[in-house]
Amino acid sequence: MPDDKLNRLLSGPLVPCLWIVFDRMNVLNGMLYSLKGQTDSFLTGARRVLEMRKSHQGPDEVPMLLTWASLPVSDLTNWPEHEGQEHYASGGFGAQDEKYLALVEVLFRRNAAWTVAQGWEAHETFLLDILAVYLQERRGDADAQKLNNYCAKKRRECPVKPEEWRDFVCWAYRGNDNKKLLGYLRRLAPHLKEGETRNYRCINLGSWYRALAKVRHAVTHSGLRILPDQVRRMDQDALNALARFFPGAETDKGYELRMGAEETNRVLITLAEHAFLVFKGLSLEAGYDWEVLGKPRRITWANEFPG
Repeated sequence: MPDDKLNRLLSGPLVPCLWIVFDRMNVLNGMLYSLKGQTDSFLTGARRVLEMRKSHQGPDEVPMLLTWASLPVSDLTNWPEHEGQEHYASGGFGAQDEKYLALVEVLFRRNAAWTVAQGWEAHETFLLDILAVYLQERRGDADAQKLNNYCAKKRRECPVKPEEWRDFVCWAYRGNDNKKLLGYLRRLAPHLKEGETRNYRCINLGSWYRALAKVRHAVTHSGLRILPDQVRRMDQDALNALARFFPGAETDKGYELRMGAEETNRVLITLAEHAFLVFKGLSLEAGYDWEVLGKPRRITWANEFPG
């Protein structure tokens, strides 16, 4: 076997997919803790001002929060004959005193929830990318019926280029909380299916992922709230995972997410570990080297970061 082919077999074409998702998770985690550091510092100063105010040792006013956040809005269909389109304040909101501190914490929770949703998106992209690369390398493992239906619908030959395999994977498996996508990956890689239920963290990752799917939907579509009918449709294992890993409060309007930095960090770690489990399972099936954790990696600079 030629040396270049042997090296490719050992290193494996799946490795870049893993590094990309790791980079994205690390950036999200870094942004979260940068915000946490700024928020903690801000709250320390704000509490000090409030205490001084209460004891009449300082100024009698505390600046309102977010009063500057009003968006400038213009009339898109008003075409002026001269420069200087007029802009109007769209509104605003603020808080003072103790509500001032509470609003800061609410804003952080919203950003933490946004981080969870972005982690989901990065992980979903990874699943689609790594499956596309795997099938490009091992065409015989593709679902023949789906592939034939795809080619007939698209009126094209079998995928050859990476972007063509990516399009096939999205067409065949994307959507519905990635049930079809993960189900297919589990069939391709039995190690993945086993590792989701037998792991040293003692987490059923299938149940955890189903809970995460509802969390992501709540963040994206319903104001950080899993609506009552959605909660009722969750199976018991997913409900247990929701309560254990995604802190919130049950109200008459549903399950309201209240995640902090620690819980959000744990979600990102779990997503990264699940990504590695997928990578390892597919690599074992293909005969690629999967033992890449702990090997030196060069720094990914901002101008190289996958957007």
